[in-house]
Amino acid sequence: MTGEYRAVILDWDDCLVQTRIPKYAQHKMVAADFYGFELPDSVMDAHWGSGLRGELPHFYGNPSATEDEIDEMVARFTATADQFPKPLQRDVEPFITEVDEANMARGIVTSHITANAISEVRAARFAGSDFRLDPKSFLFIQGSDLTPAKKPDPHVFDLALETLSTRDIGPEASVYVGDDLRDGVAAHGAGLGFIGVASGKVSVEEFRDNHFYAEPRLGRVSQAILRGTINLRPA
Repeated sequence: MTGEYRAVILDWDDCLVQTRIPKYAQHKMVAADFYGFELPDSVMDAHWGSGLRGELPHFYGNPSATEDEIDEMVARFTATADQFPKPLQRDVEPFITEVDEANMARGIVTSHITANAISEVRAARFAGSDFRLDPKSFLFIQGSDLTPAKKPDPHVFDLALETLSTRDIGPEASVYVGDDLRDGVAAHGAGLGFIGVASGKVSVEEFRDNHFYAEPRLGRVSQAILRGTINLRPA
């Protein structure tokens, strides 16, 4: 099923911004400085994308951490975040411009914590460009702290779809853009269209092998949405 899409919902990490490289470095520093051990990439690879409060106990060597201990981990991570900024993806400016020119609503659904995501949206930069993202230009920015559902659970989109419904936009007129297979599973389960973007760990080929439409970079995603000739819906 194709048609006119009226809203695009975006992942944040490794979709609109480059995340893994700077944040792997940050997690390694926090693990060494505060918890006294060397954090291997393999541990981060295994738990990456499960939401900050789900990731940190594994990253910082205490998988059975209490809520208070996780609060402390989050505080230490947040306090050092400015040392490891997430740069905007190179194609963000033309992508946002094309979406806005098409009068599409746009929002963010991320596994990050909402307040941190809003701060990062406000601070994100791309070297050599004056382009900035305004958090207020998004209809919503929803983090993992606002819903008990986590991707690939399609209920992760319940709040976003409720907000879109106030503009008479349903899931059939909405597309999610993400860099992970779990993003696609959740989106299709919620009745959304989906485009995978190969700016994270998943290649275009892997997305397509799992029956998801995909593009190699964000700059080609807006045209795929706006053409209206590509089936982005569940098969």
